[in-house]
Amino acid sequence: MVRRLPPALLSLLFLLELPFLGRRPLARDEVVSTEVAHRTYHALWDALGQIDAALGLYYALLHPFLAVSDTAFAARLPSLLGMVVAAALLIGTATDRWGRRAGAFTGLLLLGNPVTWEFANIVRPYALALALAAGTLHLVLLSRGRPVLLGVLALLLLYTQSLFVLLLLVELVVLARRRQWQLVGALTAAVVAWLPLLVVIIQQRRETAWIPYTSPVAAAEQVHEFFGSDGLLSAVALLVWGAVMALGIRRHEVRRLLLAAALPAALLALLGLRLHLFGTRYLLWTVLVIALAGGLSLARSSSPRLVAALSVALVLVAVASVVREATIPYRLEDLPAASAYIAAHDQAGDAVLFSPDWTRTSALPSLDSTPGVHVRDIALKHVGDRREAGYVYLPEYDMRTIEQRLGGHDRVWIVGYPKQDWAPTPNTSGELAQQLLRTWPTRQRATFGQLEVRLLVRPS
Repeated sequence: MVRRLPPALLSLLFLLELPFLGRRPLARDEVVSTEVAHRTYHALWDALGQIDAALGLYYALLHPFLAVSDTAFAARLPSLLGMVVAAALLIGTATDRWGRRAGAFTGLLLLGNPVTWEFANIVRPYALALALAAGTLHLVLLSRGRPVLLGVLALLLLYTQSLFVLLLLVELVVLARRRQWQLVGALTAAVVAWLPLLVVIIQQRRETAWIPYTSPVAAAEQVHEFFGSDGLLSAVALLVWGAVMALGIRRHEVRRLLLAAALPAALLALLGLRLHLFGTRYLLWTVLVIALAGGLSLARSSSPRLVAALSVALVLVAVASVVREATIPYRLEDLPAASAYIAAHDQAGDAVLFSPDWTRTSALPSLDSTPGVHVRDIALKHVGDRREAGYVYLPEYDMRTIEQRLGGHDRVWIVGYPKQDWAPTPNTSGELAQQLLRTWPTRQRATFGQLEVRLLVRPS
């Protein structure tokens, strides 16, 4: 019964999730993904020379999905499929190495983590990276050989999520200790082929400046996010996973797997003292390794009642996670609702400024598609068809020009994120917006999750 549960549960949850995949509006990072993926490949190449080069392969892969169907469902589908592939590969790895019970419990652990379903439902590359990571783990842990396949998977992994290089370093150590030099050579070749992208990523390091430096508070937040963003559900998942690990911590192979996850995490935390790197998404591959450790722990346990109780808890967490993803109205902000609010209250001749200016990339698609929106973006340079624009964040006029264009407007809408100070771009319109907030009275104000919308009027 236990052996058949994870594949059946995975299939059931996938089918339950599928109809709701496009129900929730896209969050800001998801809109950025779809906007950039809509670019022609020539424009995409130009855009990635400025920022977001690390996500270039993902945008290129997402492009044909959106060409077929420009919907939230189509945009999120690759992530959901990627997570299903990751789960199937991980179950297969544990089954082939330690038996069907270990495979079953490994699958339960992965499905019983809310973060699995969160990343399966966002238009970002992390679920696809997990699928590739699960593929490399499968080949390395089972000593399957196939150096060419391993090298290709590793290269795709690095070009999908570069900091998963930490997983490849762990795998290199494992293979070197086994003296499997062909596989060592394959992984080494993949890392060498990734170095040109690394050079570009270092040049674009302001892209990750929003990640806080390592601190006790930041570390606690990362542990929380490792189990999703829902407070109660994440806490339950953390407790269940902790109990599973405690159950098998005395077993040598369980400790080795946990160490293989803990040491790279500690290394990233140390680097995070000086660099903006210590983020959950960059350590997401450790979920796979820890799930393997937990699956082995449960499979070898001599406490059947405790194992049964933990298994039931994991199933309940998995179901609750899928239900949550299907029912939450929005993840970070409700961009369509904000656009509808502006449409209901704006007037012909109103201007709009975005603060920070990168808000524009997320907000424009909703503003463009909402009937009755009259606001004029006075900071944006003319770019024509955005699909041909070689930018991730669209270009703005200089401050003097924006101030001149503001001259004919007595009402200005400020759309943005007041608590965000990340500035990967010059943020000219954002600076002007902050000046106006100090000198122009606010006529109207509304919040839509983390997004704030204000209407300012020129003082008389």
